[in-house]
Amino acid sequence: MNPTAFAIMAKAPAPQGVKTRLAPALGPSQRHALALALLQDRVDQLNRLSGSDVFLAFTPDEARGVLAQLLGGRAQLIAQRGDCFGQRLFAVTEVLFARGYRRVLLIDADSALVPDRSLEAAAAALMEVDVVLGPTLDGGYYLIGQRAPCAALYQNIRYSTAAVLDQTVARAQQAQLRVQLLPTSYDVDEPRDLKRLARDLALLPAHCRDRPRRTAELLASLRDQAVFDPYDDVSAPPSQR
Repeated sequence: MNPTAFAIMAKAPAPQGVKTRLAPALGPSQRHALALALLQDRVDQLNRLSGSDVFLAFTPDEARGVLAQLLGGRAQLIAQRGDCFGQRLFAVTEVLFARGYRRVLLIDADSALVPDRSLEAAAAALMEVDVVLGPTLDGGYYLIGQRAPCAALYQNIRYSTAAVLDQTVARAQQAQLRVQLLPTSYDVDEPRDLKRLARDLALLPAHCRDRPRRTAELLASLRDQAVFDPYDDVSAPPSQR
């Protein structure tokens, strides 16, 4: 068995109620398509990394069949468990460490432009440090990796706030764990993030290994259809799409 496990933390993309904060820029079907593209691109990326096994830690439970069909064996499925996000994160690490993995890294599906080298560096860093974190511009993190279970990393964290990274680093320091930070990236949560992603993707050559192909093609198509303009400050309301 490979010593390293990467697990994507994700809510199964659904036709309704997904990526709702993008509603000012995209309609429901477009948000659904984007969530699917982001997830599949992340799975493809992790499968490019050598020496790692790939998992999808998903919610809700009833999405297992749909996800298994969508991913076609490219990721092993783990149902998320817990009453809050911190509990769900920790529960996934417990499952994977119990299976014998020596390095466990949890990652989101929304930080589309995290390069392969950052993920490779994260796994390598866990040979020397106890915790590795990938900061996001909004104060959270796109990745957390560790080489032993530690519930304290996920306790009393104000998730979905700008304090997440700082609080997690503080918990690690209190537990006397060595921490390494990766290069900062950004999530695609708000319309401004979507516009930034579209602009950044336009600068990546088509042959670039790190290019999230499905996401890039979808955003290029939406731009060509005049669904949204990445260089405009205001997107048309969903009712006009």
